[in-house]
Amino acid sequence: ILCYLHMEIICVNIFSFIFIIYSNIKHNSYSSIYNINDNKSIYIGYLDIPKINLRKGFTEKSSKYNTVNRNVEILDSSSYPDEENGNVILAAHSGNSSVSFFKNLYKLNIGDLVYIDYKNTEYTYKITNIYEVAKTGKAEIKRKKGISSITLITCTKDNKKTQTIYIGELINKK
Repeated sequence: ILCYLHMEIICVNIFSFIFIIYSNIKHNSYSSIYNINDNKSIYIGYLDIPKINLRKGFTEKSSKYNTVNRNVEILDSSSYPDEENGNVILAAHSGNSSVSFFKNLYKLNIGDLVYIDYKNTEYTYKITNIYEVAKTGKAEIKRKKGISSITLITCTKDNKKTQTIYIGELINKK
């Protein structure tokens, strides 16, 4: 009987899991499936890059889900979008895996727009610089001081030895 009850609970949880996934897809929701027990999103903001059809949430820096192995990661040294003259630094995998959220970032050009939705405000950034650095675990961020900006970091397409860095400057917030 104990085994049967255990199996029944698993079946209920699997059904709930499938239902939540179906509901999220049906309603075009980007909420996380990792936090289905309380049915609240773990995301505090969303990165939106229409040119490459990307809309992905990011979590608090302290969240266990704030890792490139699960999400777009906001780095510890990053500012949040609402910080004056700050730099929002986001990193994600490129490649072909299910967590390769930046796989099409290489299609961005200078002048393209990147958006962040955070605390009921939309921040619009214009890409102003794109450059590669050696993949050493550290990257020099070349941005103008005194300007709010975004930095996107990912591995360079077809090059395992470098990372590509995309810098955008804040041009609008509403």
